[in-house]
Amino acid sequence: LLPALFAGALSLALTPVARWLSFRFGAVDDPSPRKIHRAPMPRLGGLAVLGALFIVAALAEVGLMGPAVALPQALSRGLVMGIAPVVGISFLDDLRGVRARWKALAHLVGAAIAVQAGVVLNPEIHFLGQPLQLGIWAIPISILWIVGVTSAFNLVDGLDGLSAGLALISAISLSAVLLIAGERASATAVLALAGALLGFLPHNIYPAKIFLGDTGAASIGFILACFALKGGSTLSAGFATILPILVLGLPVAETTISFARRLIRRIEGSGSGVFGADRDHIHHRLLRLGMDHRRAVLLLY
Repeated sequence: LLPALFAGALSLALTPVARWLSFRFGAVDDPSPRKIHRAPMPRLGGLAVLGALFIVAALAEVGLMGPAVALPQALSRGLVMGIAPVVGISFLDDLRGVRARWKALAHLVGAAIAVQAGVVLNPEIHFLGQPLQLGIWAIPISILWIVGVTSAFNLVDGLDGLSAGLALISAISLSAVLLIAGERASATAVLALAGALLGFLPHNIYPAKIFLGDTGAASIGFILACFALKGGSTLSAGFATILPILVLGLPVAETTISFARRLIRRIEGSGSGVFGADRDHIHHRLLRLGMDHRRAVLLLY
């Protein structure tokens, strides 16, 4: 618990700094007809979460966070190398905007790097007690999973505190799954992420003072996707293999529904494509049904 508590304190302290940096560099989300907020909002909150994680990881590396708990080498290497293009393109998007196709490409590159480093499903998994031979398909399925979850947390970041809160719930749940799987180091790392998110949330819940931004939402999605992938491949009985999908259920469902909706509209000639933004996400629909901002977020939690 020590890394989680320290990450929370650091994130809480670093968020005002991230808010100042957002205004200093013009990383501000301006209001528009598609967006809920009515005033310019700083959008580099993810730097506080990632900064807290980085500091805790550095302290743990030198033994200042209690007993050493080293992550599996493949997971550690995949996370560090794979997250680089995700953070880079997301930070650029927060500063001046990037086309959706370039963000998707960066997410794909990051996922491919992580999978090449060893963050990949086992060639054989178990579902309802039956072995399923994935073979070479384990690689594209793993890449698709990481890309999908990375984009998912970015996609649901439409209401104050929604993406960060869902990531917090997912991280706590995933940490429990990893403990059941006997992955103590991974469980500790994911719990540290939960702590960093908990420290950030007081600044992000309605009415928010700062947003996670692409830098935060996409990076957190990437981290959770990688840990969930390894946690799911470690477990091997009953529903265990799909536990990570249930843990990350709402963002995954939102992404799947949005992709299908946009694809159908594109085929019908009434949409701008699968990467085109719209106001038909679950949270938009709840608001149109008359639910207020805070209640909509709590319902989705």
